[in-house]
Amino acid sequence: MAVTPRLGLKHQQRLALTPALRQSIGLLALPALGLMETLAAEAAENPFLRFRARRQESGGALYDLALGTVAAVRPLTEELTAQISMKALPPTLSRAALTLAAHVGPDGYLEGEARALLAAAGQSADLAEAAVTVLKTCEPTGVGSRSFAEFLAARLEEDGIDQPTAHRIAALVATPAGRLRQRRALPSLPDLPPPLLKRIRALLRRLPNAPVGEASPAPSGPALPDLRIVRQNDGSLLVERARSFTLSLDARLVQALRGGESVEARLAQARALIAAVEWRQATLLRIGKAILARQADFFHSGPDALRPLTRTTLAEELALHPSTLGRAITAKSLIFGGRLLPLSMFFSSALPATEGAESTSVSSAAVRQHLLRLIAAEPPQTPLSDAMLCDLLRGRGVDISRRTVAKYRESMRIPSSAQRRRSVRLTRMEESDGDRGNDHGEMNRRGARGFPSGA
Repeated sequence: MAVTPRLGLKHQQRLALTPALRQSIGLLALPALGLMETLAAEAAENPFLRFRARRQESGGALYDLALGTVAAVRPLTEELTAQISMKALPPTLSRAALTLAAHVGPDGYLEGEARALLAAAGQSADLAEAAVTVLKTCEPTGVGSRSFAEFLAARLEEDGIDQPTAHRIAALVATPAGRLRQRRALPSLPDLPPPLLKRIRALLRRLPNAPVGEASPAPSGPALPDLRIVRQNDGSLLVERARSFTLSLDARLVQALRGGESVEARLAQARALIAAVEWRQATLLRIGKAILARQADFFHSGPDALRPLTRTTLAEELALHPSTLGRAITAKSLIFGGRLLPLSMFFSSALPATEGAESTSVSSAAVRQHLLRLIAAEPPQTPLSDAMLCDLLRGRGVDISRRTVAKYRESMRIPSSAQRRRSVRLTRMEESDGDRGNDHGEMNRRGARGFPSGA
C-alpha cells in the first residue's frame, strides 16, 4: 500500500509555558529566604515595587535576622540537638543522646567513651549503645562515629553498598595492613565484583578524614518558615502564611509616572511579579491546609500518628502537577510549637496493617520511628534480630516482612544485631583495658580516624 503525503488541520491542546508562568514556577521553587533575597533585589531595580521585611517586636528586621542566621554556620552541637529533639524517643534515651551530642567534636567524631560520658552525667551507662545509634541517624552521614572505620562504613552504606560488605571494608581500614589512604586501592578481594570494587575505590579517593570537614559544614536547615500552624482558643488548629515580608506597588509613584513605554513596561513587570508571589503563597497555603487536614493527628499526638501520604495523591487532590507539588514542598517548612518542620516530612508511603488493626494502613515514617525505639530499648547484650523486630511490629499492627525491616534499619544506618552485639563486646573490652591503666585501646580507637604514615 503506497504512502502519500497529505495536508490537513487538526485541533490539539498543549500547555505553553508563558513568561508569567515560568516566573511563577521559578518563585515557587525558592525557599523563603531565597524568595526574600530575590524580591529585595527586584525592588532595588524596579522603582514601582515596595519590599519590606516584617519587623519583630524586638525591633530587628526578620529578613536581617535570617541573613545573619545563614551567614554564620549553625554549630554542629546545636544542629544535632535540633535533630534529636525532633525524634520521638523515650525521655531517658533522648537525654542520653543529647548528652553524647554535646561531646561530638567539630570534626563530627564522638570525643570520649560513650558509657563513661553518660556515667559522668549521672545517666545510665547501659543506654550508651542505644544513644550512639540515635546519634548516628543524624546528619551529616557518619556523625557520632567513634573511629574512621565506623565513619567509612556509614558512607559506604549511604553509597548503596550492602551492610556486611561495608563493615568488611571498614574493618580493613581499621588495621595497619589496610593503608588504603596511601595506596588508593583495596587488597585483593576476589569475591567482590570489579564494578563494586571500582565504586569503593572511587569513594575512598574522595572521602574526607572525618564526617565534618572544612568544606562540608553541618547543614543549617531552613532559616525561615513559609507557613505556620497555630492553636486556637478552642483547641483547633489553623494554618496561616508566615508573613515575613510585604510586596506591593508604590501607589503614589504609579500615579505620578503614568505614560511612556519604558514606564509602562516597568509597571507591568512589577504587577507580574506581585501576581507570581501571590500565586506562590496561595499554592503553599493550599498545600499547608491539605497537610493539616491529612496529618492532623501528628500535630496532636506526634510522629507516631503520621499517616501515609504520597505526593501524587496530594497533587491529584489539589489539581496540581506532581512536579509542581514537588517544587512547592522542596526546601520549604512550617513552624509549629516553636519548631521548624520540613514539609517533606509529611509525605511517606503506606504499609498494610494487620487484620483487626484500627486502620488499614500505616505510614512508613511512623514505622521507622517504632523501629528506632525498639532498637534503642533493646538489651545491649542481646540485641533484637530483624526477625524479632518484625514480630514485634506485627504485634503493633504493622504487616511488615523481615526484608522490609532490614531495609528500613539499613536506611537509618543502624547495624545488624550481630554487629551491635559485637560493638558492645568491643566496648566492654576497651573499658576493661582502661581500668587496668592501659591506654592502648583508646589509642587504637581514636587512631583509626586516619591512616598510618608510610607506604
